[in-house]
Amino acid sequence: MDKRVFEKVLIEFLQKKSQRTFILKGSWGAGKTYFYKAVIEDYKKANNIDNRTFCYASVFGFSTIDEVKAQLIASSGNFKAGCFELGKVLSGFVKGQFSINVPSIATSIAEKKILKDSVICIDDLERINPQLTFDSIFGLVDRLVEQYNCQVILILNESELTDAAIAILKKYRDKVVDIELEYSPSLKDNFEIIFDQKIDQQLATIIQDILLSFNVNNIRTLRRIHEMWQWFHPYFKEFSINEKQSLIKQITILCIFRYHYGDVIDLKCLSDVHWLVDLIDQEMDGKENNKGDSKKVSIRELLSKAKFIGHMLDPIFIEYLQAGYVDMDKVRYKTEEWSKDVTSQRLRNDFYDIKKKIYDSYAMEQSEIIALMKDFLDKHAKDIGVDEYVDQIIFMEKFDSNLDQTIWIQKIIDHILESGEISQINKLSRLPTDLNQKSIIENKKKDLLRAEALVDIIRRISLVSAWNSDDFIYINEYSELELKKYFLDSDNLLSCRELEGLSEKLINITDVNQKQLAPKLLNIASDISKRSTLDEIRAKKTIANLKHFLNI
Repeated sequence: MDKRVFEKVLIEFLQKKSQRTFILKGSWGAGKTYFYKAVIEDYKKANNIDNRTFCYASVFGFSTIDEVKAQLIASSGNFKAGCFELGKVLSGFVKGQFSINVPSIATSIAEKKILKDSVICIDDLERINPQLTFDSIFGLVDRLVEQYNCQVILILNESELTDAAIAILKKYRDKVVDIELEYSPSLKDNFEIIFDQKIDQQLATIIQDILLSFNVNNIRTLRRIHEMWQWFHPYFKEFSINEKQSLIKQITILCIFRYHYGDVIDLKCLSDVHWLVDLIDQEMDGKENNKGDSKKVSIRELLSKAKFIGHMLDPIFIEYLQAGYVDMDKVRYKTEEWSKDVTSQRLRNDFYDIKKKIYDSYAMEQSEIIALMKDFLDKHAKDIGVDEYVDQIIFMEKFDSNLDQTIWIQKIIDHILESGEISQINKLSRLPTDLNQKSIIENKKKDLLRAEALVDIIRRISLVSAWNSDDFIYINEYSELELKKYFLDSDNLLSCRELEGLSEKLINITDVNQKQLAPKLLNIASDISKRSTLDEIRAKKTIANLKHFLNI
């Protein structure tokens, strides 16, 4: 049945008012509660003259009818009227007008005032506490309908009810229930509810195709996929549509594994390449020797069905699925790393497509192909890395031994020095550089190694206990500008904590020479405090300690 038909039936029930009890049933994860709440919100907006109160209670976790009623009252948002009635009763009790159980009757009066003429939803009946019987629930329904003139919607998964509950439901079905609807939306319906058409159609198709292949139409799984995509998407905005497709595919598969096959596969294993290789090796052994662990066979079948291929970002996706959060720095670092890898692979493929033309002599003259290669390097020399560049130059020199590499080499050097990656800077020795370039490269390496040494020693002093007082002499050799560059780096989330730890250790040292570092740290702490209110609070203690130490 189309979702719009479900909506129409529920809205007509609310409008007629002569019908009193509605059962909305369906499997877990079908989206019954989500659907009900969405329809109610739309109904209230479209029918603002209907000033009835809408109350909701889940029976899950409660053991008495009074607790369920309390939840209904709390959800009504209509405390004022109830509290007024309750106040009148308590006032009479204070004046000595009542000699009965005041709390009980006061609650009953407030309950009637709040719930009268309301629309009541009681949810999760298949999860009912054994102490809270189905008889008592239908007794409450009868009271709400007959005494309070309410309309009641019961939400349940009939397939999960106990035999006793099914028998009671059968007893009351003809007497009490006016409408009974099996909510079984299509994947398309649930997808539109969760994603609300705010996703690229190509990505939407990939998600739905994967879900259909696993016969998954669980609204909680869809919501989790949506939440993950929303959370990670800011880091993926610059990626091509093909790259986004590979990412949404991975997120969808991992969500299915997590929420539907958690008893079959441990997600952490999927980010372990050695485990995956071992699994494949064991499959081969199993086929050859007619052996095999049944659980591992199930895992292999699952991975095969999903066409699963490990991804560089799997560890952060899995961490998010298991913890609900991933450190933003880790996400940024991993996505940048993957982006570089993807860019490099794409450029290799592009260059390979040009090289192939060499062997298709009928397609293009060699001179034209070399021109294409030169144009490619003009645009991408800095992006392909030293090793790839050298390989391409070796190939091109077979056809043009007088290549002028000056511009390309300078682009590569500038880009790599700016990136500050020591491993790549070391590879620059493979390039034919002049004396000036060699000098610039060596100086940059020294600066980076010096900066790395500073990071190491600051963290050793401030965050761990393995340090000695001579370490401060070493730090003092750095200029205030170098220290500021480190502590005021926007990516250094530990800067306040490290500065505080450094200062606490420093003020306990007696050597005058070592104390020369204190004014530098005070200036840095003052600069940090100006960045934000939070940094001001964090740096306040450090500034106070250093000023006291310097007698300022």
